[in-house]
Amino acid sequence: MGVDGDIAAELGTPIIALGIVLVVISCLGCSTSYFKNPCFAIPFGLINFTLAIVFFVITGFALGGAAVQDPIFALACSKDPNSPVAKFDQFYSWNIDKVMCSYPCPCKADPTWELGTNDEALRKFGRTIAATPAELIEYQNKANKAAVVPMMYAVNDHYTTFKECFKSLKDAGA
Repeated sequence: MGVDGDIAAELGTPIIALGIVLVVISCLGCSTSYFKNPCFAIPFGLINFTLAIVFFVITGFALGGAAVQDPIFALACSKDPNSPVAKFDQFYSWNIDKVMCSYPCPCKADPTWELGTNDEALRKFGRTIAATPAELIEYQNKANKAAVVPMMYAVNDHYTTFKECFKSLKDAGA
């Protein structure tokens, strides 16, 4: 189990860059307010103006209708397994969908949860409540990267949120 380093790096870099830009903007804003000096006010205004234009363009895409959105959705919803969207979907599936309610993080046994007792529906998401011997062997070898991951329920020592599960796994060093 764990996080694929390439995907984490691809997701982390833009977030860190945006965080740095926001810290610079906030520092320039505070300096402009305190010093009332053009050396701080001009860069602060230019960065805010640039970000406003970027957000207006994004708004234009959002309001542009099918003519603008269809090419973007075609790119974002690419069936190419190497596209960033497909990689993120696979990353999310391996590290969240297939970890919760599995051996490392069993869910509370709840007979009223209809999806949790419907094997046919679960198999559409790569999960099962009735694993075959071959599926169990694959799960033992590949863990959450197996094609089908058995659901695990518990009366005691169960998790109700992924945050609880993640903290438990992190504390255990998994």
